[in-house]
Amino acid sequence: MKIGHVIPCYGKTNELYISTLVELSPSIGIEPEVLSSQFFNTALIDELHIKKIKLIGRSSNKTIEFLLKAYSRIFSEYKEYLPFIFTRKLNHGNYDLIHAHFGMSGCDLVNIKKPTLISMHGYDGNVAIKNKNFLNAYKKLAKNKYIHFSFPSDYFRQKVSLKLGLEQ
Repeated sequence: MKIGHVIPCYGKTNELYISTLVELSPSIGIEPEVLSSQFFNTALIDELHIKKIKLIGRSSNKTIEFLLKAYSRIFSEYKEYLPFIFTRKLNHGNYDLIHAHFGMSGCDLVNIKKPTLISMHGYDGNVAIKNKNFLNAYKKLAKNKYIHFSFPSDYFRQKVSLKLGLEQ
């Protein structure tokens, strides 16, 4: 099984549970790849020969961040990555599953036609129910039959699901 892990900024020091998931995957027969616009502290995934795919996104540089913020404001829909490049990389990755860590990473997956899990971790879900750009993007994601959401608690799932119109 091949999983594409999408995360805005990948590094062992910022999200230990994500790096642990990626690093342990080969030991149970899963082939992980990490797609991110910024990498740091990746010695172990390099040592394990886990493929890193560089995305162009808000974490890439200030110009890209400015352009994506402008796009989000103009079209009232949040964008984390340059959509056409991002979608092309995912569709050509031959992934069995795409795992977008944090809701922001999943906002550009509205047209994906592969099994996808979007893990909401807390902040991203709270922003989704308060910010119209996030809310618009998440509502479109909720209509895609390939996309599923996970939440850290039942309370949080109910809170966000209600606002997004997800099945309880």
